[in-house]
Amino acid sequence: MAISCTVRPYLVAGLLKDWFPVESTIDLEMLMSPTGVATDGLAVVGRIRLLLVDADPAERARLRADLEPRFAVTEAANADEAVGFLGTQYFEAILTDYELGPKDGAWLLEYVFAHHEHVLRALMSVGGVEELTELRRRGVVWLFKAKPVDAANFSRYFAQPWETPGAG
Repeated sequence: MAISCTVRPYLVAGLLKDWFPVESTIDLEMLMSPTGVATDGLAVVGRIRLLLVDADPAERARLRADLEPRFAVTEAANADEAVGFLGTQYFEAILTDYELGPKDGAWLLEYVFAHHEHVLRALMSVGGVEELTELRRRGVVWLFKAKPVDAANFSRYFAQPWETPGAG
């Protein structure tokens, strides 16, 4: 049996205030950390829960090291692994590489947009992404960053997302 509660806009401070503009029912089980310890409401100890998806283990490790002071990072190596995490954990943001294999980053963000629309969606790539303009126009991609991503600078886009929509 799922446990749920109602979140009123004035109760959601700072980080997520515009993601819940009206009363929303959220599943409290999705707010549990991977260790089974309840989070502080919507972020792990005040950090944004970020799903980092990149096929390159060295790049994931570099980004994780840079992002960890600001984010509670969960890593996935491909789109299927990311979808699995999205089904069992709660995230406020996803940062994915475009080049992931058969199911690329655009596919993954389309999935997130359709099934987890509250998650801020960021795409990174070494080169250009042909369909980027259309993905941004439809709201699938909120932020695009060229690789290598400067993780220290990157975190500012998630600090106050309602002030920098579509920044890139």
